[in-house]
Amino acid sequence: MTFKTLWLVSESEQKAKKQSFSSGKTILYGSNGTGKSRITKNLFWTLGCSPQKHIDGGWNPDAIGVLDFEYQGASYRAIRQNKLLGLFDASGRLVKFADSMSAWDKAMADTFGYRLKLQRPASAIQSQAGIDYLTLPFYLDQDGSWGASWDTYSTLDQFSRWQKPVFESFIGLRPNAYFEAYQQWQSVNAQLIKKQSDMEVQRIAFKRVRDFLPKNVPVISEEKFEEELRKLAETAKDLQRTQVELRAKVVVAVNLKEKLTAELRLMVAAHKNLTADLGFLSEFDDKGVECPTCGTVHTNSFHARLQLTQDTQSLSTLIGELKKEREKATAQHSKLLEQLSEINVQIRKLDKAMKEEHASMRAKDLLLAAHSVKTLDVAFTSVTSELTVEIEALDSEEKKLRDDYKKYDDLARKKEVGKYFSDNVGSLSVRLNIPAEEQIGKAKPGARGQVGGSSGPRSLLAVHLAMLRSNCEYGDTPLFPFVVDTPQQSGQDPHNLSSMIEMVGTSAGTDHQVILAVEMIPEEADISGFEKVDFTEKRSLLNTKDFKEAAFLAEPLKILKEAASQLKATKKKSSINNEPEASA
Repeated sequence: MTFKTLWLVSESEQKAKKQSFSSGKTILYGSNGTGKSRITKNLFWTLGCSPQKHIDGGWNPDAIGVLDFEYQGASYRAIRQNKLLGLFDASGRLVKFADSMSAWDKAMADTFGYRLKLQRPASAIQSQAGIDYLTLPFYLDQDGSWGASWDTYSTLDQFSRWQKPVFESFIGLRPNAYFEAYQQWQSVNAQLIKKQSDMEVQRIAFKRVRDFLPKNVPVISEEKFEEELRKLAETAKDLQRTQVELRAKVVVAVNLKEKLTAELRLMVAAHKNLTADLGFLSEFDDKGVECPTCGTVHTNSFHARLQLTQDTQSLSTLIGELKKEREKATAQHSKLLEQLSEINVQIRKLDKAMKEEHASMRAKDLLLAAHSVKTLDVAFTSVTSELTVEIEALDSEEKKLRDDYKKYDDLARKKEVGKYFSDNVGSLSVRLNIPAEEQIGKAKPGARGQVGGSSGPRSLLAVHLAMLRSNCEYGDTPLFPFVVDTPQQSGQDPHNLSSMIEMVGTSAGTDHQVILAVEMIPEEADISGFEKVDFTEKRSLLNTKDFKEAAFLAEPLKILKEAASQLKATKKKSSINNEPEASA
């Protein structure tokens, strides 16, 4: 890719700036405040990036950026005003358009074949990495790139843990096919985890509702419920009928027992009297016994005593029989009392159950609860069965995709590329005069030197140049221009600054267009391969002459605004019709 011309246009001020670049190496030379950084920032801002402090210093936030560039032998023109962005081909046809940065990221990814997707913070959602991440190694910005962290652009925190995949992809540690396959696996794996979580949430939610409903509710069928009520009534009637019958039998049994007891009492008394009489008669002889009342003499014969003895024995036999009948009657009475007691217990339980049910819930409430339970069970079965099918399908796809991305995880390639990158960081560090004790040992993708003083900026430059070399050797992303703004950081002396300028030209200039913005060029620095552009006027980057030449912008700006209006109308119509929004 080659930057041809940058236009910066302020319609409100009626001023503009036209800056052309050599297809090889260009030095933008001038003191502070002459606009060099404004040029380098807007090169990437116009492409859709977000350089640090882009609008600081009183820069008009509504200014328009226009960048003409060549890519793979074709000419393009990128135009940006705020968040309105468009890409035109050589014929002036609008080929990409967006009114939001997310839409533009997708458009640029499609244009440059950038397939890397990254994960949002605290989310399983993955989104397309934008132009910021693709161009990050190609740009050293005065305000955000020379520190200890990657802060070239202000939007790099939109993704979490982005450094490893971005830089591994850039230097070719793994081919882009790996990252595409890995991201597909990540997406499906995230869906699988979410579905499994949904299943658990559903299970817990259904269980909580199920636990809230009454236990042992009647069957769901109203006919069956009515049948249960009918059987309950019949049972109550049967118990009451049995109770009445048992009570009648108990009365009969009690009467019988009392009758036998009375008869037995009489028999025992009679037997006692007869026994006493027999004893009395046995004391007298056969002459007779005179009645003390009337004086009558009664014969005391053997026959009379024999008869009395027989009567006594008969009473004894009868008393024995009456005792047996009374025992039998008593046993029957006890049995009937037990049965009656059991019936009474059943009746009390039935009565208690009916009273409890009546107190807690009416019959229609029981039916409603029963319907709720059944509906809940049916819903749970339906939901979980659908989730089970989805989980099984996702699980199968996840395993397949995991096998796919692991095919690209070539350990030999990783070792080779990693060594190539680390060796280049080491050799470039030596050539940039970084002391051995301050060099990065076994540099990994995305590493930044943590040394201080003047060695820090040179160490960062070594990392960027090593990434560019590795990208050329093993990577498969476009070769953007290498833009470096103000390498004179942390008090570089002329010798070290010369080394930095020369290394940018010789190391990156072989495969990339180079644009270097500097405030000082040491006499010893070899800039013979650079085209030098002088910036002499402070605070006056824009001018009226270039604004007149920018009249060509009227037509592409009109096309952009018409596209924005059409997209807005489409979104409004989709919203009214409750349809998915049209993609930018």
